[in-house]
Amino acid sequence: MAQRDDSETEYVSKQLVRAQHAARSAEAEVGELRGTIAEMKTQLARARQDQESFQTMLDIKRGVQDRFSSLTDRLRSRLRRA
Repeated sequence: MAQRDDSETEYVSKQLVRAQHAARSAEAEVGELRGTIAEMKTQLARARQDQESFQTMLDIKRGVQDRFSSLTDRLRSRLRRA
């Protein structure tokens, strides 16, 4: 009976070691995922800044085009009258 208790204790000890190893592996994976999420958040923030900059530049370009178009329209109109 003492041998049975020893084998059960050994079995439980091995299971405990396996469970601890699995827990450490899971914690390491969680750490890696947190790092990946942090990196993705940084990339997303940069992409949003780039998008805002692009939108600002596009708005400026459209404004210049509108002014230039109106200027060329007036110039064409004057040239037709002349």
